[in-house]
Amino acid sequence: MAASDQVVAVAGAGRIVQVYDTKKWTFLGSWSNALKYEINSLHLSTSTKDHCFVGGLDSGLSCGGWSAKQGTLFKEELGDSRWLALAKTVKQDTLVGVTAQGTLYVYQYPDNINVS
Repeated sequence: MAASDQVVAVAGAGRIVQVYDTKKWTFLGSWSNALKYEINSLHLSTSTKDHCFVGGLDSGLSCGGWSAKQGTLFKEELGDSRWLALAKTVKQDTLVGVTAQGTLYVYQYPDNINVS
């Protein structure tokens, strides 16, 4: 689950991200099949209000939007092994992840990924 001042987003084993308006508590949209396996990490984009980042039980990491009737995948990355942790910075769209192999990934939206 992820939340901001305007929306709440939920995701999980169904591989679907669902987003709700917090003021009216109405359904805003969804993103189906965001990843190949179940979603265990969800972060809302700071710069693009209808985008989010999802990480899975495997090595998948995706960025997509829910504003269309069918969610849209904008970017997908794969780590070298399953994610142990994924976190997003507060004021910008930078994700940091560590895999089971000990590799540190720094992903800066929209299209820059650094591996160390």
